[in-house]
Amino acid sequence: MSKNIIIERTSIQWKSPVPGTPTRRVPDHYYGRTIHALVDGGENVYRLKPDEIPLEATEEDMISVIEQRLIEEEQNQEEQQE
Repeated sequence: MSKNIIIERTSIQWKSPVPGTPTRRVPDHYYGRTIHALVDGGENVYRLKPDEIPLEATEEDMISVIEQRLIEEEQNQEEQQE
């Protein structure tokens, strides 16, 4: 499955681990990432948690995670059809 994936934009979510304290842009407050990508010409939005993609992720890392997500979605669709 070779998909044409282009990252359009990405944003990082921050959340304080301690309720009631201010949120800051520090690694301890990293809460995930939203990626807007064109996959075979169609725009898709991916919301990823810190355990799915690290704060230091490169564009190649993001594309790899999206490819993995597409494979999982395809497998789920095949299982539902059976």
